[in-house]
Amino acid sequence: LTIDIDALYYMESEDNYIKVYYKHNDKIASYMLRCRTRTVEQSLEGTSMVRCHRSYMVNVSKINHIKKGGKSRYIVLSNTDIKPIPVSKSYFKNLVEKIEQYNSSVLSQSATIIATDDSAVPTVSE
Repeated sequence: LTIDIDALYYMESEDNYIKVYYKHNDKIASYMLRCRTRTVEQSLEGTSMVRCHRSYMVNVSKINHIKKGGKSRYIVLSNTDIKPIPVSKSYFKNLVEKIEQYNSSVLSQSATIIATDDSAVPTVSE
């Protein structure tokens, strides 16, 4: 799966599966991968993607703002159809550093995610 980094919004992981959310034909589409989050995180180093939670990675170029609710923080993305993404305390500092880095420099313009099996099927969120 090859997705232009500008189309990529976020990724959500659960166990050994990662669901990638991206813009395709003016809709949010998703693609399920069977691989480890750490593997994808390493392959996306140097891009605008950053881990913000044990189960989430976001594209900093798609962040509208970060809101605080009690002791929790959430990322609100530029597409209002996407639910707020949680930010854990342990990843908050890294998130802020990545946002600052993104704002001050040009990052890679494409990302490649390699599916490890053929059972992954692209789907479109409605």
